[in-house]
Amino acid sequence: MIGLEHLNKAVKIEPDFQLGLYRLADFNNYGIGMEINLEQSMIYWERLIDTKGYYRLLALDAAAKIYFYEFNEINKAKKYLTVCAKEGGAKCLFELNHWKNKLKFRPYILEAKNRERSADSN
Repeated sequence: MIGLEHLNKAVKIEPDFQLGLYRLADFNNYGIGMEINLEQSMIYWERLIDTKGYYRLLALDAAAKIYFYEFNEINKAKKYLTVCAKEGGAKCLFELNHWKNKLKFRPYILEAKNRERSADSN
């Protein structure tokens, strides 16, 4: 917890501290040291995207996943993957090249995520 407090302070002092933004986005995304908070995670991912630094491609990919699977914003997810691919993100390019399959398998992945959440809550 102390580490998280220091990380939050560091990001407040230096708003473009990329490693700090990345860690906070990731921690909120996966619930490391805190409850999962995808809305807060997206705030950090978006800030990383705006910094146009080292973690930009990772942030674009992560944001696309959250928009696609969690927020049901398919077009925004595709937009982020497209930007990522154009900037050299090989993983994003791969996902775009298989977009039809991604859409086809989305319901099954969402079902599996819901089962996992149900099992975690029991």
